[in-house]
Amino acid sequence: MRTVLEANPDSIWERQVDEIQGGKRWIEGVPDIHLEQFLSCRTDPSGKSYEIDLVKDSFMFCFAGPRGGMKSISLTFLGAYAMSIGLNAWFNYPVEFYLVYPNGERELKKGKMINSIADLVKDHDQYRDGIVCLDEYQDIAGAYGFSSKKNRILASIWARIRKHGLNMAYTSKISGWVDTRTRGELDLLIDCRDVSKLPWGRGVYNKGQKALWTIQDVSGIWTGRKHEEDHHDYPYMAYLKPLWGSYPTDFSVDIWDSLRGFDVDLESFVISDKDESAKPTIDAGILRSKLIGMFESHKRIAPTQFWSMLGIQPNDVENRTQAFMVCTELGIERNANKQYVRNYDAITK
Repeated sequence: MRTVLEANPDSIWERQVDEIQGGKRWIEGVPDIHLEQFLSCRTDPSGKSYEIDLVKDSFMFCFAGPRGGMKSISLTFLGAYAMSIGLNAWFNYPVEFYLVYPNGERELKKGKMINSIADLVKDHDQYRDGIVCLDEYQDIAGAYGFSSKKNRILASIWARIRKHGLNMAYTSKISGWVDTRTRGELDLLIDCRDVSKLPWGRGVYNKGQKALWTIQDVSGIWTGRKHEEDHHDYPYMAYLKPLWGSYPTDFSVDIWDSLRGFDVDLESFVISDKDESAKPTIDAGILRSKLIGMFESHKRIAPTQFWSMLGIQPNDVENRTQAFMVCTELGIERNANKQYVRNYDAITK
């Protein structure tokens, strides 16, 4: 599998200097990434190795996992790898690095920026021969809006990636948060974990240096067998430290652009944003205080009572979406009986 990095203690990557300030990684300037770094490989413990060929095939990837699991940098690696072999790469966040060839020549590589989801849809026919990388895709096409025009159009675009020689990759903390039809197109589900946070990696590796990818072949296009058939997971070690500095780790995708829907004029084939003033009218801090108080006095709350206590109407999409996001932070979820409960182990705050 060519697209996985191999850790080599004697390589130049281990000698790359980085500085730690206030718990964050700071890299001076745009990083150098050597071509051979992308072409190294590593098989899983079973000895099996399968190649991901972004030129001959069209894949859809999902990088999932907990906060701090190195999802975004894994996504960046995949897009950077595509650029290193001459493919186009589009991102919804800025990416740039210097690609260093074996003869020592350096070439500045910059990802093509996707400024808004509406622009992506409008120009979708121009996305060819490369890969589209979207961070925090659950905010763009979430499972809650499965019937929206935006989700339906995006799902149709991804269903046609093979015809355009295109690959698509996205991140989502939980894969189930993404639109059902998009998940139906998924080929590889990759669980990402920072090795420094695993029991056997603590004290051995630095934070953000190496990721453990546990790959499931959902569609069977990669290994020839679907995960639901053989239930086999393929673990790979990805050494991602060379990508430090290739993108701003504090960059935040515009959540309102992600959540905003759009209208389609089928006669003129014009796509336009919906009312940009449609934003939540209830402050997130107020919702947070209400929710904490609700679950201090209730262990379980029925759906109707839940929304009534919050003062949010059924058709109030913006405030409901805001409430769902706050619920995720506080570990509030629905149980098997569809009641809202607070799972303190799932708190992401």
